[in-house]
Amino acid sequence: MEKVKHWLNRLFGFYYRQGSLKLRGVSFAAATLVFLAAYFLLHGIWGEGITALSILPAVVAGLAFGVGGGFLAGLFLAGLNLLLIFAFGHQDPYLLLRSGGLAGIISVPPIAVVVGLLRNLSQTLNNELVLRRQAEERLLLSQQDLDTLFHTVEDIIVVFDRQGMILKVNRAVERKLGVDAAELEGKHLSALIPERAQAINTVVRKIWEEGLAHHDFSFPTRDGAQIPVETYLSRGSWQGKPAVFAISRDMSRHQASREAEREQRSLAEALASTAMALNSSLEFNQIIELILDNVGQVVPHDAANIMLQNGVTTRVIARRGYQQFEVDEEVAQTDYRLEDLPSLYRMSQEKQPVIVPDTHNSTEWRKNRRTQHVRSYIGAPIISRGRVMGFINLESTTPNFYHAVHAERLQSLASQAGLAIEKSELYDEIQKLAITDELTGILNRRGLFELGQREVDRAVRFKHHLSVIILDLDHFKAVNDHFGHSTGDAVLRELANRCRENIRDVDILGRYGGEEFVILLLECDLRCAAIVAERLRNAVAAAPFTIGSTRLEVTISLGAAQLDPRGNQQVEALIDQADKALYISKETGRNRLTIAASKEEVR
Repeated sequence: MEKVKHWLNRLFGFYYRQGSLKLRGVSFAAATLVFLAAYFLLHGIWGEGITALSILPAVVAGLAFGVGGGFLAGLFLAGLNLLLIFAFGHQDPYLLLRSGGLAGIISVPPIAVVVGLLRNLSQTLNNELVLRRQAEERLLLSQQDLDTLFHTVEDIIVVFDRQGMILKVNRAVERKLGVDAAELEGKHLSALIPERAQAINTVVRKIWEEGLAHHDFSFPTRDGAQIPVETYLSRGSWQGKPAVFAISRDMSRHQASREAEREQRSLAEALASTAMALNSSLEFNQIIELILDNVGQVVPHDAANIMLQNGVTTRVIARRGYQQFEVDEEVAQTDYRLEDLPSLYRMSQEKQPVIVPDTHNSTEWRKNRRTQHVRSYIGAPIISRGRVMGFINLESTTPNFYHAVHAERLQSLASQAGLAIEKSELYDEIQKLAITDELTGILNRRGLFELGQREVDRAVRFKHHLSVIILDLDHFKAVNDHFGHSTGDAVLRELANRCRENIRDVDILGRYGGEEFVILLLECDLRCAAIVAERLRNAVAAAPFTIGSTRLEVTISLGAAQLDPRGNQQVEALIDQADKALYISKETGRNRLTIAASKEEVR
């Protein structure tokens, strides 16, 4: 029976509520024809009472057209009943109508109206049920979406009441903290951060009393790590109870990004600072010290040093942090062979940074008293003009401390150290060129005066002997005129070589001008100067100068003088004294020495 009612409801629901107007009209016409057929077939048996069957088309009209259509159809059926009674009735129509037939006919329209009203009410109710069902479906979907969002969002969400009891947490707690969400619900907030129970109670009180809306702290994880979070708090209700919604965002990546940005800024500042130093008048050692200071701003360490290479050995020229390990003097005074230190040797060969994550587990690390504190090491080669000139070395007491990013930053500063070395070398070369005679390779007049004055000042200060010899080629103009200037230049170069061979490395040799040469003899009095001068005269006169196929007999005249600390203390004055003695040698026959102090001639 229920199935029949179900299918009838679906049938009527479709045809009488959703079917077309034409279909509903056909259904009413069919019901009316059925009524007329029944009237003509049965009114002879049942009499005019058969007109009661007009209720059937009236019901159909109410179902098909509602209140208004049902009322019109009921009037039509009432009129049809009157027509049938007066046209085909076998009884007296008036008697029939007076006996109750009129009341039955008049009741047809109200029946149709009532059915139409019920039909409208049923349709409204059905519509409301459909809307309600749709709303419930949407609500269910929304709830599912909300649950999905609640549990899949990356932020940790905690809902708690006035007492700090947890009402609900999302699954981000499991993903971030390794804590089962179901275990937390119904417990106090201190279950999330046990060591900060008192602080949590204070925060909960501030939320409800002062309206605290933002709070930063850290969540501990099951593995002992700490996750920094930024938490936003809002009050609301949960299941009809006042509650607070705490949404905590993991700030680890943000903090890491900010730290990386800060480190990049520090690196840029360090590089800019060193670049400014390279363009300034600072000395090489000052720049190296600045670079070592800047290293500490971009790569953390417990100790650091900068080494310069000298052949197969290397030596520390700047250092930091070794006092705390009581090895500072040993670090500063030790020369290290590259072959004995695999990390340095590899850098010298590969020209790339080297990282030793844990020195206790590395075959590249040599353990000794100076390195006993080192657990993690990083080094970068200092390269100048394609050559490895030294190393920047950083040491940490923490194993596995250094990584590739540190190597990149350290190499940037090592490159600037290489530029500092290159600048220093270029400066030395320029300085050397500025004071070097291009023809002979010895000091020129400027270099002679600069270094000579320095030695004069030192001799005066420490009361040391200082003598000078000035020599001049005899008849040099004739050599140029007869053999040409190229031969004359070769003679000057050969004379410079013979002078170098007959003086000490500490003595200062320079070309005074033209064919004149000056020698400053350190820690040497006049007797000593006379011996050296005579040795030079004999070295020139005894062996002819061979220039190509030309053999030249060459002699020199010399003058000597000794510095008097009580007199003029300028190198120019000292050379001038020797020059006057040289003039005497020239005037008295050449190829001889004259000493300025006594005007004594020495052959």
